[in-house]
Amino acid sequence: MSNDDRTRAITAKQQEIAKTALAGRDKEGIRTQVVLATGGYQYFLYTYLTVRDIRLVYAPPKSIGYFGGDPDNFEWPRHCGDFAFLRAYVGADGKPANFSKDNVPFKPKSF
Repeated sequence: MSNDDRTRAITAKQQEIAKTALAGRDKEGIRTQVVLATGGYQYFLYTYLTVRDIRLVYAPPKSIGYFGGDPDNFEWPRHCGDFAFLRAYVGADGKPANFSKDNVPFKPKSF
């Protein structure tokens, strides 16, 4: 088999596996992808759920970033408050939905 034929055969099989993984499922917001790993010795099937309602839950006050002055924040080692917490929300049925006050926090079966 030539390299081009081999590449086409692998691509076709990847697409077939990704399509088969969605068969019989509710496809709303779900995407699958077969990913090459270890130089072609292994392939992994990834399943993604796209959640459209993501909200900022907490961001520290600006003063945390300045706590300790220049020695703590602008010299090594740094101690700064540069983080934020986000939460994903879905519809009451557990499926991805656009922003709504009626949406509930997303609780996956596994992670």
